[in-house]
Amino acid sequence: MTEGVRTLFLKNTTDLAFGRPKFQPHTSTPLSLWERLTHLSDHEYHHNRITTIASDITEQLKCMPRKNMPEAFKSDVASKTRKFLNWDAYRLFKDDPKVKECARELLAYKLGITSDAFDRNPGFEAFSCKSRLEHYLPYYGTKKLDFTDDGEILLNHKGTPTPWSEIRAQLPTVPQKKPGQMQQMWYYGLEGVQSEDTFDWTELKPFAVGNPDEWGNQYVIELCACTMGSFWFGTHTWFRLKTPTGEIYSIGLYRPEKKPDYSDSFDRPFRTKKGHLTSPDISEYYPLKDIKTIQIAITDHLHTGSKKRSPEDLFKQIIEMIEKDKRDDNLTFNLVTDNCSIYATRLLKNVTGIDLPTGESIHSIIYRNSL
Repeated sequence: MTEGVRTLFLKNTTDLAFGRPKFQPHTSTPLSLWERLTHLSDHEYHHNRITTIASDITEQLKCMPRKNMPEAFKSDVASKTRKFLNWDAYRLFKDDPKVKECARELLAYKLGITSDAFDRNPGFEAFSCKSRLEHYLPYYGTKKLDFTDDGEILLNHKGTPTPWSEIRAQLPTVPQKKPGQMQQMWYYGLEGVQSEDTFDWTELKPFAVGNPDEWGNQYVIELCACTMGSFWFGTHTWFRLKTPTGEIYSIGLYRPEKKPDYSDSFDRPFRTKKGHLTSPDISEYYPLKDIKTIQIAITDHLHTGSKKRSPEDLFKQIIEMIEKDKRDDNLTFNLVTDNCSIYATRLLKNVTGIDLPTGESIHSIIYRNSL
């Protein structure tokens, strides 16, 4: 990203403050504190500022060389543009044509394509935006999109590379959200494009296939924990079940979805709420930082009670316990006594007898960044 664009991100300018139509990033000067306060409620000023920045970023993105999806997502230009759109542009002027064009160019850049590919593939822009394809495609081995000779995008569908126009015609409708239930649509999985809800299931199914050599060709419980990087998102724990043949299951416990204004975070945050099991856990697909894992092999040396059981029987017992919890639908979530970490470790102890403490101090719960 050029110095001019960095200036656009970080500084307000007197040119826009006084309504001058021409923006000159290299000669702009910062506003004083008084000028910032004066313009705090000046809608026209902010609209001019945001749309000028959006236009400049759009032109920058159009000139950027295309990268594969993981590299594009982690790039400096994508990171800064994402922050600009999320915290400035979309919050105030998401319906402005220049802001929409900026978001379109960012999406194309993250997918490793040029925006004219959206014009040749009607409906693909909206689908890739709502499905967050840039996260899911690389997870399943697709780092760069392929095209037909006619410029049509190819995606896996039912395990076969399929032109977008055929996939679009077969896309199922999004199921209606059940009252009192969570919903998280899962649009791309092992077989490619799909339309499933990670909270709406009765039978656990593998979400991925890996190399069992990496976990000793045995049954494994793997606990995963991450720090998502801010007070609002805190930490999260989920777990995976792995088989000697490579199948990987993913399960997590969630609280009810937060309100858009986060007001429920301050309204009795330690009260007990309804808990919801999800599979796969959506954290699998996001480029989270600092994910820690603990793998525990399920062997015939692990047992509870007086009767030994085979690793396969113990594994099946874990699956059955999770499916029963899902059917009964009476789990609770409490930030201190019944959270995502405690659900995973309680299940581990009930089946294997292994007690993995997950205690936290009140200080670490209130100030999540201390974790």
